[in-house]
Amino acid sequence: WAHSLDVAAHMTFIGYNNELPDYLMRHARVAGLTHDGRTAAGGDTTKLVDFEAFNEETHYGELFEREGWPNVRDKHGLSEELLFETVNGRGVLGGMLDFADKLSYVAYDAYVHTGSLSLVFLYDDNEKLPVELHYTKGFRQVAEALVKNPLVCSIWDAVVVDIDRDVAYCADADRLAEFLRLRALLFRDIYYNPYAKSMEFVIGSVVMKFLYENGRITREELVEEDDEWLQRKIDEVVGQFPLSSIHSILNPRDVMKVETYKDIEEAVRREAELTEQGLYVIRESWGGGTGTGTKLKVEHDGAVVPFYEARPREAAEITSLMT
Repeated sequence: WAHSLDVAAHMTFIGYNNELPDYLMRHARVAGLTHDGRTAAGGDTTKLVDFEAFNEETHYGELFEREGWPNVRDKHGLSEELLFETVNGRGVLGGMLDFADKLSYVAYDAYVHTGSLSLVFLYDDNEKLPVELHYTKGFRQVAEALVKNPLVCSIWDAVVVDIDRDVAYCADADRLAEFLRLRALLFRDIYYNPYAKSMEFVIGSVVMKFLYENGRITREELVEEDDEWLQRKIDEVVGQFPLSSIHSILNPRDVMKVETYKDIEEAVRREAELTEQGLYVIRESWGGGTGTGTKLKVEHDGAVVPFYEARPREAAEITSLMT
């Protein structure tokens, strides 16, 4: 729930900064608190089992079927239609939620994944780093971005909520560009880290899918239970392996070896070679799993347009970091 509380706080900051009417403010805060209300245990990893079944946005309306919801709805004058539209990214509140969501997880993850800042800066190059921090110069780039501008994720004060035009946008394209670069580095070097993605693939597409298809875990359980419950279910199959380490850049390298190729034919040849050696090989085609954020709206020459239209060169740089 920490992320949802962060998002609700951002929605509140943005709302008050824009003097949002009380009716919209209530919906903004409730949407922030509940936007992940149907997220399954395991988060995005669980979507590898069955994306449609575990898409929290399309299933958001299931919250309205819960006991006690009608009382909450009527007491606070909430519209189920407006909440559903907001959580699915539509309308001015949907645009506002998009900003709040991105600001929240990027700020938190950038902080968490630079916990070894002092250790990173003890060395001039990655070759001298301890083996567990060898992986990529991108880790250092994330740290350097935060040192350069510790407030890079504090652009909520530049988000404008234009009710008349039914759009939320950033009034400072320079600050948004800096934020999107940091976000791109996190995706490239942490979320999309080959070791992390490979472990996620094994746990999600192999172990969890086995449990799901054999009825040992159900959709209802995954949606209602937490990560600790799922961890215990996985432990029953593979032994104790922390689910939280799926997205860690410090995954033990003796668990598996990852090789990346830009050419599919080269990857297939390598797969055949390793298979002949008696090794267990999983080949995954990975083309990215999220947008670059450059569709966020900005003010440019008096008009509100996507960032990629207002700043095409910078948008291209951000895109290149993630692809």
